[in-house]
Amino acid sequence: MANKKRGQVSVSFKGKPLKLSLSFNSFCELEDHYGQNITDIVAKYAADSANKTASLKDARALLWASMLEGYPDASLKDAGVLAEKLGHEKLGDTVADVLNNCGLFDAKSGAGGTSAGKLQTGQSSTA
Repeated sequence: MANKKRGQVSVSFKGKPLKLSLSFNSFCELEDHYGQNITDIVAKYAADSANKTASLKDARALLWASMLEGYPDASLKDAGVLAEKLGHEKLGDTVADVLNNCGLFDAKSGAGGTSAGKLQTGQSSTA
């Protein structure tokens, strides 16, 4: 069972339960994938989602990153398989739930809502 306090969302993948969550490491993987900082990535996804113009590639990448803690060998192709299984509407809800539950963004604005939220640290890292 998923632990919502840890930002987990339960799905089934390849016949087994999988807990999706976004961790510090998975956000770093997303930054490497995009070549951008996480605030910019999530802000773009949130704005595009609000305008109903979210990219399938962006949704797949966020889903992929959320798979990594429970399935470290997950590929973008695996995320695409899971996305197809979830279907369009459930995919959007699942990605929004994972983003909103991750704990790295201001709960008032939320990562998956109409604004991207603000990193709780309020500081960007140069590490």
